[in-house]
Amino acid sequence: MDNTRLIALIKEGNDDVIQNIYADYRDEFIIWANKHHQCEYEEGREVFQQCMVQLYENVVSEKLTVLSSGLKTYLFGIGKNKIREVREVERKKRIEVKGGEVTTEEKLLHESILDKVEVALSQLGDPCKKLLELFYYRKMSLVQITDRLDYKNTDTTKNLKYKCLGRLRKIYTGRN
Repeated sequence: MDNTRLIALIKEGNDDVIQNIYADYRDEFIIWANKHHQCEYEEGREVFQQCMVQLYENVVSEKLTVLSSGLKTYLFGIGKNKIREVREVERKKRIEVKGGEVTTEEKLLHESILDKVEVALSQLGDPCKKLLELFYYRKMSLVQITDRLDYKNTDTTKNLKYKCLGRLRKIYTGRN
């Protein structure tokens, strides 16, 4: 499929195209990030997810309308910049925390929390999971979500989002 068609399908919100791009490039990106930037598997996976979000946002906001290079080149370029950003944030955190070093315990706690949130999201189920993904992952407005999910009005969407966050919180804390 040519790049122009890919961009059009992404802009239309075609989930299959986004999932195919993700599946086609994720493993190769993680290997590349490890080889060229010494990223561990989880860090490479997280950066790739951020790349996919950035790709989607650039298409939807029309910052990206034409690819002058291949899609893979574009994604890996985003990745290179994201890795630099992550490394800079980590460097600043090391300087600020306890005389410059983040302890292993703090790092493990942070990773544990992220894993627990990911599991809670997977247990949430639709329509809540879809609504929260559209709002937080795709950065869609309540108006856009209302139209996309065919809800009555934005107040309904806002109320459902509030209830979904409550359910997610209960799953996360184990208070079902």
